[in-house]
Amino acid sequence: MEAIASPRITCGFLNSYVGKNVVVVGKVVQLRGEEATIDADGNITAYLNRVSPPCPSLILVCSRLPLLSVL
Repeated sequence: MEAIASPRITCGFLNSYVGKNVVVVGKVVQLRGEEATIDADGNITAYLNRVSPPCPSLILVCSRLPLLSVL
């Protein structure tokens, strides 16, 4: 099985990776249900699944970029 590379990016690089899998690490600014606002050198809104509840202060999001949007 071949490993899939997922670059770790911040808010400023979102447009460069549209349609690709990425990893975003940031501080949770606000959490409302399945929607989290994350500070990753700029605010990002992530729509989460409920497999496991996020930590109230830090989060790691692995996603394909159309699921993320810049505030």
